[in-house]
Amino acid sequence: MDKDYKPKSLILILAIVLAPFFSGCTGAFKGYVKDASTTPLTDTRVTFKSTSLQQITCSQTNGYYNYDIPAGSYTISYRKKGFKVFKLENQIARDLFPTPVDDVSLQSTTAGKEISGQVYISSSSPRQGREGVTVNLYQISCGAPGPTPIDSAVTCSDGYYTFSVLPDGSELPDNTTYKVEPVCAGVCTFSPQYRDGIAVPVNPSSQTFDFAAACGSGACP
Repeated sequence: MDKDYKPKSLILILAIVLAPFFSGCTGAFKGYVKDASTTPLTDTRVTFKSTSLQQITCSQTNGYYNYDIPAGSYTISYRKKGFKVFKLENQIARDLFPTPVDDVSLQSTTAGKEISGQVYISSSSPRQGREGVTVNLYQISCGAPGPTPIDSAVTCSDGYYTFSVLPDGSELPDNTTYKVEPVCAGVCTFSPQYRDGIAVPVNPSSQTFDFAAACGSGACP
């Protein structure tokens, strides 16, 4: 029998067992989302965006999230109705173990300029939010060839979306307005289909636009 048989077998077994941990492919982020009084915020939309990828998860009832994602550098954005959008730049998802992110504290937008609303299932009573709908925000300027996409949000289980700290009429060219449009291609239709002609006044304000969703089976693509 070959004297090197056992060591070679052991090395082969270890290589097979440990290969997934050194594949260099998968990382993760984890953390908590709270308000200024440290109360956990559920259904906060957490977006991870790199130069080639964008993925979204939602915080749990205790404000916690833990999301597997390809290793790399990301901008992490946090959105919730009634709060300012918060962003963390150059966050690194490393191999093997989740990258802990410091607790994020969101600030109220009671003094801000905001467009928000809810996408809800039209047949539900009481009203129930529709999860997974992409809500796109466009800017429409006089003379432009068409709407310019400037932001997007994906609804969590509560169905809410929010775009906060928006430029107002004093900061934009004359006759510039916003358009909001929900999308869930092949699964849902919406009433209304979109809302346009939205002007953000100079004074702090929060404008609300809801959409009723009539949906078939399946998740939004």
